[in-house]
Amino acid sequence: MAPNNLISGALYKIISVQSGKVLSLSPTEITTVEALRDINADYQIWRAEDVGDGWQWALRCLKELNGKPLYLSWPGTEPYRGLPLVGSSHEKTGWDIKSWETHGGAEHRIWVHGAPSPGTVVDLKDGSPEEGATIQLWASNNTASQFWLFQETKKPSN
Repeated sequence: MAPNNLISGALYKIISVQSGKVLSLSPTEITTVEALRDINADYQIWRAEDVGDGWQWALRCLKELNGKPLYLSWPGTEPYRGLPLVGSSHEKTGWDIKSWETHGGAEHRIWVHGAPSPGTVVDLKDGSPEEGATIQLWASNNTASQFWLFQETKKPSN
């Protein structure tokens, strides 16, 4: 059984438990990933794609770049602490996405697949509530800035 309640092919807004902002591709620097207030834009909606029997997932943004899909990823080949996330058209990045109940409910943690313990996770930098805050990789530390709500949604009608 998969360690979360995600549905492959479903669309989600990924919301920071810490700030309430949505994991988004920047509308101006399209490959930059940041936390923005929810305006139901295509650059804020992600398709969950099961790439490993429910244990490994790719997150594909509805926003494309020159007709190519953009996946949540990091630049370079090695995931290291403090590295800002990007939208990449080069390959699907596999994430381990697990349900958690540390902060009161249906939160998820998004782990770098295969990272050594304690693991490397998707993190809202410094827990910032600011519009446009950086989304980065960081060592797992169980703070609210590392927990995300996956809210199922529909494609925006614009």
